Amino acid sequence: DARAPKVVLRAAKAVFDRSTYHPRWLVMIIVGGSFQTMTRNFICNLQRLGLRQVLASTLFLALDQAAYDDLAGHNRVLWRPVPETFTDMSYGSAGYYLLMHRRTELVLELLKMGIQVAIVETDATWYMDIVSLANDPRYLDADAISYDDTGKREPCGGLLFLRPTVNTLGLWQDLTDKHHHVLACVEDGGLPGQSQYTNPDWGSEQIMMFSMWKKRPGRFVLFPSRNFKNGMWYRKPNMSDTSVAYIHSNYIIGQSKKIARLKAYGQWFLNSSSQCGWPCGAQLRLHLLTMRRAKSLRRLVASLLEADYMGLWVDLAFWIDTDRSGRPDPETLLVANSTAWPHGVKTVNVWPRNVGIYGNWIDSWRPEEDAPECRTRVIFLEDDLTVSRHFVRWYMGAFDAFGNHPKVASFAGQRPSLRAKGGGDLGRYIPKGSNAVAYRLMGSWGMGVTRERWLEFRAWFKEHRKIPKYQPRVPGIMPDMWYQGFIKKGKEGSMWTMWFIKFMDERRYYSVYPWVQGGRQAMVINWREF
Repeated sequence: DARAPKVVLRAAKAVFDRSTYHPRWLVMIIVGGSFQTMTRNFICNLQRLGLRQVLASTLFLALDQAAYDDLAGHNRVLWRPVPETFTDMSYGSAGYYLLMHRRTELVLELLKMGIQVAIVETDATWYMDIVSLANDPRYLDADAISYDDTGKREPCGGLLFLRPTVNTLGLWQDLTDKHHHVLACVEDGGLPGQSQYTNPDWGSEQIMMFSMWKKRPGRFVLFPSRNFKNGMWYRKPNMSDTSVAYIHSNYIIGQSKKIARLKAYGQWFLNSSSQCGWPCGAQLRLHLLTMRRAKSLRRLVASLLEADYMGLWVDLAFWIDTDRSGRPDPETLLVANSTAWPHGVKTVNVWPRNVGIYGNWIDSWRPEEDAPECRTRVIFLEDDLTVSRHFVRWYMGAFDAFGNHPKVASFAGQRPSLRAKGGGDLGRYIPKGSNAVAYRLMGSWGMGVTRERWLEFRAWFKEHRKIPKYQPRVPGIMPDMWYQGFIKKGKEGSMWTMWFIKFMDERRYYSVYPWVQGGRQAMVINWREF
């Protein structure tokens, strides 16, 4: 029975269901022992570019235990589709093509489940989020997308985006049947897996697909050749061409040769110990939290584009909550998709289901998924805020000065105005000449956090949420009075900040606020839209 094991199908559906692309994608990558190092380099490049959304939507199919172990920390499943009697898995062998056939069969099953599948091979260098590009309005009505691998308008089997449309299912069913027929009718005289055929392309499903792609009904399109390059690029490389989005290291056989070529052209990102030398990516990440306030989001983005980033690498991540049916607001999505971000990587994350204010705040950054050695800094910005042109300068200075302080939990962009106990203006108690203030109450307008403290809070929150009827009360302070009012109305779910306030209170932590020009200026302002 060639049908994929249920554990593989369940793993694929679970990753697809968690994907925050809109529409969602399952990125599928096969990893065998011989390609472990190449895959590690591919992953490192995505981490270097800050493309966490790609990795979060990827399922790695490990062909052996060693590959599975090497992929710890990623979405992975052990898959052994080829019998051990096929000892030769090199390109052109019966074992290799049987593996490709099993992959084709698996993809057909996933398409029948309604899953959008991206087939990706790791002997390539990405310079942008290719998955996001597949969701560009230019390609949304395409049945399938690839790039021109031969110069003859023919698709590449190593980069395929397949939508589960009638046309795609028809093409893929025909391809699966034809591939099965070729493999079943091979007459070589040798034992399967032990023969290298005269023509190494004898079982290539990619070549079989060439004529289908051109002749079958449907919209089967190719990414622009000026942006997507095959292995012929290395014969006349243009290292200064910044329009290139993807370079495939094909047209060369053998992992050692591929690695040597990648190293020669600055596309190898592992160090001498074969570990990632660029695991952390951006120096700062901005998380924009929104749902259906397109006008407000557009205003926030405009202020961000006017800010001074001091030459830093700053990533921008939109996190869009959906309605109860799992649909995002079209206008809000349009603002996010149409934003051009010149300072780093932009990602548009759409929650596959409604997560509410708690989920959008607490789960949009999961620092446990980042490399442990990264000292990532994140600023959360709700859509009804705007920022000062100099906000990055203040935040980075504050992070540098207090980010490692054992009693600092967060940073705020607003001026410290609320006196927690007794009310009144806190500014009256701040010494003259101050430019930053530490206070035992958080500020959520432009809340900045470090990896260590956000990890700590998320673990604390997870444990306390398990306690029956637990309420994060801090009696005697103004926010607690507001929280009591929400409880009476059954709306405590709209005040996630009370949990962070309680967390800070238990551990006697502080938040750091700006105190600019005697409190007359702030780094972030709130337009108070409800």
